[in-house]
Amino acid sequence: MSDSAPAIFLSYASQDADAARRICESLRAAGVEVWFDQSELVGGDQWDQKIRGQVKSCALFVPLISAATQARLEGYFRLEWKLAAARTHTMADEKTFLLPVVIDGTRDAEAKVPEEFRVVQWTRLSGGETTPAFVARVKNLVGIGAAPEVGARLVRAQEDGRGQATPLQRKRSPLAIGGGALAIVVAIATALFVSKKSARPAAAPSQVAAQPTPAAVAGRPALSDKSIAVLPFENRSDDKDGNAFFADGVHEDILTNLALVRDLRVVSRTSVMGFRGTTRKIPEIARELNVAYILEGSVQRSGTKVHVTGQLIRAATDEHVWAKSYDRDITDVFAIQSALAQEIAGALSAALSPEETRALSQRPTTNSAAYDLFLKGRAARSVRETTSLAGIDQQETCFRGAVELDPKFAAAWAGLAVAHAAKIFYGYDCTEARYAQAKEAIDTAVRLAPDSPEVMLGLVSYYYRMRDFSRAGAQCEMLARLHPNSSEVWTRLALIQRRQNRWIEALASLRKAAQLDPGNIVVAENLVAFLTLARR
Repeated sequence: MSDSAPAIFLSYASQDADAARRICESLRAAGVEVWFDQSELVGGDQWDQKIRGQVKSCALFVPLISAATQARLEGYFRLEWKLAAARTHTMADEKTFLLPVVIDGTRDAEAKVPEEFRVVQWTRLSGGETTPAFVARVKNLVGIGAAPEVGARLVRAQEDGRGQATPLQRKRSPLAIGGGALAIVVAIATALFVSKKSARPAAAPSQVAAQPTPAAVAGRPALSDKSIAVLPFENRSDDKDGNAFFADGVHEDILTNLALVRDLRVVSRTSVMGFRGTTRKIPEIARELNVAYILEGSVQRSGTKVHVTGQLIRAATDEHVWAKSYDRDITDVFAIQSALAQEIAGALSAALSPEETRALSQRPTTNSAAYDLFLKGRAARSVRETTSLAGIDQQETCFRGAVELDPKFAAAWAGLAVAHAAKIFYGYDCTEARYAQAKEAIDTAVRLAPDSPEVMLGLVSYYYRMRDFSRAGAQCEMLARLHPNSSEVWTRLALIQRRQNRWIEALASLRKAAQLDPGNIVVAENLVAFLTLARR
């Protein structure tokens, strides 16, 4: 190897020499100069000065991260890493210099590395086996070999799922992004959303399909024959204002039940709420939401009775597959929701496992007054401005009232725990008494119904607001495996992973949320913010 400054400095622990050699040989074969010469690993001042000079002048620093580097708390490679990290402080944010590579199953969040390594995306090359995309990306970064557009195509192919994660350009830590930058991010997302909304009335069907949505940013999934959107149920009660929360609550519970069916793709509530009272045609709505079926319905409450209707429509032909009508006591509303979910699953040929069937048949409470209070508390929580003390007080009052009426109402106990935890998280009440109330409520919920989706999600929120992000993440990952069709679960998982500096996984989770909830402006804002931080 020449004494001139190499394009690539490959830094590794001695135990990873074989993996480093594979990467080195692959890059050298592509015409990239790499610092890698084991014969010179003899130490001494001369060697030390040469290493420092190479780190100071190389074009790209590639540290190999592995179980070996995790186990070694001392090593010369750690000095190399610190020198490289220090060099980034004199660089513009736009300059790509650090390119961490993980060669085994070491997790980003647990890696013992300088903090500067954590603010760039990591590449995973198992055992040091490179991919054409990785080589093309490196050549593009150091300005040799393949044309930039070739490398870009390969990188895009990897991001589409045909390869491994690709490196990002160096970016600032999330904490360095000021309010002005975030305001710009939000403005961009809002502009996209508003432009889509304002274009709807005059748009032709072909144009509607082309409107930009968060799902387009995330990568629009192929249309599935087992995909459905449930439009907001029409409130036909005589006291419309007094029963609006009930109609919305029935609608949300039906969506929750459908999300339990793994074989279905269900568009989340936020995306469909914009179609309340719409006069747009069903095929047009379905194209925008990227679904094959639409469910319309209505709720009419009168005294202790409830009348619910539902009609399933095949969007491509605007054909009614079936229409159902249910007249029950209010205490039987859960049976109606379960029946509708099972009818829809059957019509879409979605397989129901015994566990899913059991979950759909569960009744959270038999007390209609407690259910009313629970729905009101959940409605207060779903309002975007839920950080105010007045809003959290309203949630606490409703959920506390629900559990007083039905002490076995697990979902209400979970809601109460989250309200208590919110007061701690936002600094309104951090007394020992509040901590004790939060723990008692969540422990009660878990004891009563540990497998309830509402309780499991409540446990995620409880841990998050107690700033126990490790437990929150583990719980949310389990929930995502059990209920992969919940946009809310994927969104929360992304925010937890962000807290853990697991940015690659956080971005993937948020993309999944955007696919499931293509009209959710909050998801859109977060996704644009994540992509901006990642300089994508």
